[in-house]
Amino acid sequence: MVFAVNQDKLGVQGKKVKNDTNLEVWAGSLSGNKTAVILWNRSSSNATVTASWSDIGLKLGTKVDARDLWVV
Repeated sequence: MVFAVNQDKLGVQGKKVKNDTNLEVWAGSLSGNKTAVILWNRSSSNATVTASWSDIGLKLGTKVDARDLWVV
């Protein structure tokens, strides 16, 4: 599944939309009116990464289907 997101036919690169030291949020448009969002902890310790709808360009109250895609 992660490969499929990387190879989306729209071909738009995601952008960093939030940065808090080692905690980052990236978002990018996908085909089919979809958005990919990455919550990235660059540190070596456990942390909570959060993003609000406005961070990723969605209107308040937008309903979404979400999936976890893990890369190790």
